[in-house]
Amino acid sequence: MAMLSLPFTVACVLCFTIGHVFTALSDSVAPPAPPAPALAPPAPPAVAPPAPPAPPAVAPSAPLLTVDDIIIPVAME
Repeated sequence: MAMLSLPFTVACVLCFTIGHVFTALSDSVAPPAPPAPALAPPAPPAVAPPAPPAPPAVAPSAPLLTVDDIIIPVAME
């Protein structure tokens, strides 16, 4: 198993080293980047239209049931 992993280790080290060398060479030879274009002034914030009025609250026609409304009549039977 050790004999099989040695060639892979050597290949990985060589590829890693060669990749770094080529990256360093290409970075040193690359032309300078062009200047960035001037930024336009920011647009004014958009004004949202006013929200429509909320509908009127409607009172419930009957009172809501509670736990006592259900349990007490059942217990009394």
